Amino acid sequence: MTAPIRKKLKSRSGSSMVIAMLFLLFCGVVGGVALTAASANMGRDSRIRQQHKDYLMVESSALLLRDALSQLSFTGSYLEHSWTVTAVTPAQDGREGESSTQYGGPDYSFEAAGTADTSQMTVWLEQELEALFEASVPESPQSYLPQAKELELALEAQDIQAQPVQVTLTLQRDYTIQVDLKDKNGANGMRFSLVPRIDRQEQKAEGPPVPAAPLERREDYYTRHTVNITWEATDVAKGEN
Repeated sequence: MTAPIRKKLKSRSGSSMVIAMLFLLFCGVVGGVALTAASANMGRDSRIRQQHKDYLMVESSALLLRDALSQLSFTGSYLEHSWTVTAVTPAQDGREGESSTQYGGPDYSFEAAGTADTSQMTVWLEQELEALFEASVPESPQSYLPQAKELELALEAQDIQAQPVQVTLTLQRDYTIQVDLKDKNGANGMRFSLVPRIDRQEQKAEGPPVPAAPLERREDYYTRHTVNITWEATDVAKGEN
């Protein structure tokens, strides 16, 4: 039985050549499919590794920013000045006085911890906090709308080469600071908030003497209103992409 098979294998007839060519074509197609699949897998693995790297970069940057911003502190104060004026005449002394109140200041104090990488961020926060506090002073002509600041920062993270991340800061009217981060492609969103802890104090203060007008008796009262704010950071969570 082996003799006919050997004869066919050694045959140079047209049918044998066609079979051989079909076999070679089949092997080529199978090899091409295998190479294409391998190349696709390599590209997919490379993209997955890069996405994971970007995710870790955003997460590490969020943790670094959270630690730095949670050390912020802000102190704002303003002086309340009220007075009573009582008219004095030779014929009538002690007539009911007219009272008035005005507000002076405000004064500020801001402290931030961090590095040069976060300096532009803290400078913006200081300006916005001062504007927000000034708008909260009674009878202030100023008003404040929540503001957002977009920055691109490259923060050094442990074991990860620094890559630019997109940071958006938003200051709310209640002094809450929201921080959103994304990678350079606008993906892998992370978010955390800084919740304010506000301590309000009132204390009698000294003010400049104001002379009374003729035939008037004047009494001045000064009160220093102080607001001390620190922030407590929430956990880092996934944000919008």
